[in-house]
Amino acid sequence: MVAEPRRLPLWLLIGVYALPAIFAWFLLRRGYSHHVRLGAFLLAGFSLITAAVSIVSPY
Repeated sequence: MVAEPRRLPLWLLIGVYALPAIFAWFLLRRGYSHHVRLGAFLLAGFSLITAAVSIVSPY
């Protein structure tokens, strides 16, 4: 019997969107699909790269 995947609660969805580098780690718990994890970590990586470029770039 295969367990149903967890539903993404609203607080976690807002957290992943607002602070993806922090809240994406909550998706590593059992039950979340690989697609949800991949999307959250891609968003976290993109936001970290964007922040690093904005710090380094003078413009």
